Amino acid sequence: MYFIFLGEPDTVPDFFAETETEVPYILAELGDFFDFIESSPPELYLLRNGAVRSQWNSDSFDIDKLAEVLESAKE
Repeated sequence: MYFIFLGEPDTVPDFFAETETEVPYILAELGDFFDFIESSPPELYLLRNGAVRSQWNSDSFDIDKLAEVLESAKE
Protein backbone atom coordinates (compact mmCIF):
# COMPACT_ATOMS: atom_id res chain seq x y z
CA MET A 1 0.00 0.00 0.00
CA TYR A 2 1.27 3.45 -0.89
CA PHE A 3 -0.45 6.81 -0.45
CA ILE A 4 -0.22 9.91 -2.60
CA PHE A 5 -1.39 12.90 -0.60
CA LEU A 6 -2.34 16.41 -1.59
CA GLY A 7 -1.97 18.93 1.18
CA GLU A 8 0.39 20.18 3.84
CA PRO A 9 3.07 17.95 5.37
CA ASP A 10 1.87 18.71 8.90
CA THR A 11 -1.53 17.06 8.20
CA VAL A 12 -0.05 13.63 7.40
CA PRO A 13 0.61 12.53 11.01
CA ASP A 14 -3.00 13.41 11.92
CA PHE A 15 -4.27 11.29 9.01
CA PHE A 16 -2.23 8.28 10.10
CA ALA A 17 -3.31 8.72 13.72
CA GLU A 18 -6.99 8.94 12.71
CA THR A 19 -6.84 5.90 10.40
CA GLU A 20 -4.49 3.94 12.67
CA THR A 21 -2.24 3.23 9.70
CA GLU A 22 1.31 4.02 8.69
CA VAL A 23 2.37 3.35 5.10
CA PRO A 24 4.85 4.86 2.66
CA TYR A 25 3.63 8.08 1.04
CA ILE A 26 4.54 11.13 -0.99
CA LEU A 27 3.08 14.62 -1.08
CA ALA A 28 2.23 15.57 -4.66
CA GLU A 29 1.97 19.02 -6.12
CA LEU A 30 -1.54 20.17 -7.04
CA GLY A 31 -1.14 19.77 -10.81
CA ASP A 32 0.59 16.40 -10.56
CA PHE A 33 -2.02 15.07 -8.15
CA PHE A 34 -5.01 15.88 -10.35
CA ASP A 35 -3.19 14.75 -13.51
CA PHE A 36 -2.77 11.33 -11.89
CA ILE A 37 -6.33 10.70 -10.70
CA GLU A 38 -9.26 10.43 -13.09
CA SER A 39 -11.99 11.92 -10.92
CA SER A 40 -12.39 13.23 -7.40
CA PRO A 41 -10.33 11.80 -4.55
CA PRO A 42 -9.99 9.41 -2.99
CA GLU A 43 -9.00 6.90 -5.61
CA LEU A 44 -7.73 3.41 -4.97
CA TYR A 45 -5.63 1.40 -7.43
CA LEU A 46 -4.74 -2.28 -7.22
CA LEU A 47 -1.52 -2.90 -9.14
CA ARG A 48 0.10 -6.16 -10.10
CA ASN A 49 3.59 -6.02 -11.58
CA GLY A 50 3.13 -2.31 -12.22
CA ALA A 51 -0.12 -2.72 -14.18
CA VAL A 52 -3.48 -1.45 -12.91
CA ARG A 53 -5.64 -4.48 -12.17
CA SER A 54 -8.59 -2.57 -10.67
CA GLN A 55 -9.38 0.96 -9.61
CA TRP A 56 -12.08 2.71 -7.63
CA ASN A 57 -13.02 6.30 -6.97
CA SER A 58 -15.39 7.91 -4.52
CA ASP A 59 -18.35 7.07 -6.80
CA SER A 60 -17.51 3.44 -7.58
CA PHE A 61 -16.04 2.23 -4.28
CA ASP A 62 -17.75 -0.90 -2.95
CA ILE A 63 -16.22 -2.65 0.07
CA ASP A 64 -17.61 -6.05 -0.96
CA LYS A 65 -16.18 -5.76 -4.48
CA LEU A 66 -12.84 -4.64 -3.03
CA ALA A 67 -12.73 -7.69 -0.74
CA GLU A 68 -13.51 -9.95 -3.69
CA VAL A 69 -10.80 -8.41 -5.87
CA LEU A 70 -8.21 -8.54 -3.07
CA GLU A 71 -9.01 -12.18 -2.41
CA SER A 72 -8.61 -13.08 -6.09
CA ALA A 73 -5.33 -11.10 -6.22
CA LYS A 74 -3.79 -13.55 -3.74
CA GLU A 75 -4.10 -16.35 -6.31
